[in-house]
Amino acid sequence: MSRDPDKLDDTQREELATIRQASATAESAYQLVQDFMQMVRHRKGERLDGWLKQATDAARSLNFDDWSAVSIGTKRRCWQD
Repeated sequence: MSRDPDKLDDTQREELATIRQASATAESAYQLVQDFMQMVRHRKGERLDGWLKQATDAARSLNFDDWSAVSIGTKRRCWQD
């Protein structure tokens, strides 16, 4: 899910497409991971707060109660590097 889609071979693309089509949760996670990886690849740290809001909203819709810990940890790591 975190690899650059352009670097996947045909089998990997098909497997990923099957997973994404089978689950709305997987699709949402895929989009979030890809957005995050784009931020990292292109050094767009200014987008982090918006991404965290999207990820938090997605986690809440799945009743994932401990997202705040992930959010805080992500921010700390970004600012420490």
